[in-house]
Amino acid sequence: WDTIIWTTAPAEHAVIENPTVAIEVTDGSLAVLERNPWLAKARDLDVDLGDTIVAKSTESMVLHQGLATVLYAGTLGLDIHVDTWSWLANNLKHRLLPAWLDTTFGPNRSIVIFLHWTSTHEPQDLTFQHTYEAIRNLRIHYSGRIRPYPSQSELWQDRLKVGDIRALDEIASRAPAEFSHRPKTCFGLGECTLKDQPKTVHKRTHSSCGKHTSTQRNKAKIYTIGPQWFHQEYVPSLIDFGELRVIIITEPSATGIRGRSGRVKYILRTRLDPESELLHALPVQPSDFQVHGTSLDREQLESICLYFYENLRSRPDALDHYESLEVSGRVDVGVIEDQYGEKHFFVNEITRGYGAHLFSHVLLPEPKTEICEACAVAFKEYVTTG
Repeated sequence: WDTIIWTTAPAEHAVIENPTVAIEVTDGSLAVLERNPWLAKARDLDVDLGDTIVAKSTESMVLHQGLATVLYAGTLGLDIHVDTWSWLANNLKHRLLPAWLDTTFGPNRSIVIFLHWTSTHEPQDLTFQHTYEAIRNLRIHYSGRIRPYPSQSELWQDRLKVGDIRALDEIASRAPAEFSHRPKTCFGLGECTLKDQPKTVHKRTHSSCGKHTSTQRNKAKIYTIGPQWFHQEYVPSLIDFGELRVIIITEPSATGIRGRSGRVKYILRTRLDPESELLHALPVQPSDFQVHGTSLDREQLESICLYFYENLRSRPDALDHYESLEVSGRVDVGVIEDQYGEKHFFVNEITRGYGAHLFSHVLLPEPKTEICEACAVAFKEYVTTG
């Protein structure tokens, strides 16, 4: 694959109001120090991407992590085109893209349409399902190869959530004892497996970032259409302590799965303020591992994250449901107490790289692009060899 079309994803908030995906760039510092000249392209783009992707002032810019990633990928030998979701939707609906691709890039190219979904906001003009159907139809009319990223099967697995929970449970069930802890889940099939729990967490498919969750305890209702609710064991430390979010990016490896292995690159701790409901985040430090006097440490954290990450990549359905982990992902980890009062790390969730908020504003010094650059390198290596 040699060409990337990256489009803005539907979003609800301006990027300047969304610090978990935002990168602030000070133009003067970059110019004087002759750093990251590729970032200047964000200011000079021919198309107005809207304030959910980039906000400009006379002295600085705030841009979405996805835009920074694809702009850096353009310095690595990939041809890129950046545009709006409306542009893509219009071209897909009216089948204008094949002729545009031939005119812009020439025939017989290998095109990746990168749908950088960091929001669960469903587009109104062209739904996810219709988007993928339209891209499939393009293959009939375009002279070269064309594919979406992520694939439809992976995005559907991601948004439904239940498949991921079952996969994590399966991995934990055969893991060494120190990696085997997981909160119990009732999937809403048959008799409730959590009926004796005084408090559970109700979650919904098609949700993210803590949205569509509740601790309200009502009798379960069965819905056959639309988003479905399930519920899990309540883990107090997710409120009292928060989560450790571990960013993993793959690198070439002679012994790795399909020639790549995950590497832990960055770790941060987040906690939701119960009063303001604001998410607070800071880079992890040694004191964060001393949870109520436990002996948990960073090495244990990295080990459990890589264990689950690589086991997901080794599953038979890996390239259907977890292909983006060939590039990057974020493992969200909590602390759970067993029946003997011992505390252990547990993997709460896997967030795929295309949808993971990277917290660059928290983790990195200016120009805050290091994570995006590493993701771009891994993405380029994967798509150019796949």
